[in-house]
Amino acid sequence: MDELLSSGGCDGDDSGVLGLYFSAHWCPPCRAFTLELLKEYEVIRTKRGAHSFEVVFVSFDNSEKEFDEYYSSMVTPNTKEQWLSLEYSKSRELAKDLTEVFGVRGFPSLVLLNKDGTILSNNARSNVTKYGAGCFPWDDKSIERGEEDLLKKEEEDIVSQRKQGGCTVVRRLLRPIGSVKYDANDRVLEFGNAFSTAFLDENVAKQGVL
Repeated sequence: MDELLSSGGCDGDDSGVLGLYFSAHWCPPCRAFTLELLKEYEVIRTKRGAHSFEVVFVSFDNSEKEFDEYYSSMVTPNTKEQWLSLEYSKSRELAKDLTEVFGVRGFPSLVLLNKDGTILSNNARSNVTKYGAGCFPWDDKSIERGEEDLLKKEEEDIVSQRKQGGCTVVRRLLRPIGSVKYDANDRVLEFGNAFSTAFLDENVAKQGVL
């Protein structure tokens, strides 16, 4: 396999999760997600250790100049660590092959691999954005735990807001809505296939509107 570029600090330990980051400078969503991923990467490595998570940049830039500029920006905000990268000039065919192997259909895409090469996720981008470092490595069990934590926090927020009084308290939906039933007298919304019960203030209850 083509050599990896590195700013140093990687000794080949394979004890953690490897992320293949398919991205390009010409893609605005890529540049936005790069900043987001750098922050989460830094949090994970700070809390779990330097070998818990490594990212390899797989470039689809149009030129080596664009690659150099983009790759130079891939540095964590505080610890100043830089991701690994496939060497641009030697990896054009490999980069294309990797998109076919992992079914990458658009950019940015983040593929997560276990140390034994098995796939954790073909595209973890949405989970990184939604759940952040707290749900690393963004596998099914971690996401399930993350949803439970979100629900618990919202339950606590509802209790807190109800104690304050005079405010509207509505749950944020985490799953498809399905059917919705509204009981104006009891001030209760019931969401099919989602989390039921949202408490509303007196005006909403009396008017019967949302």
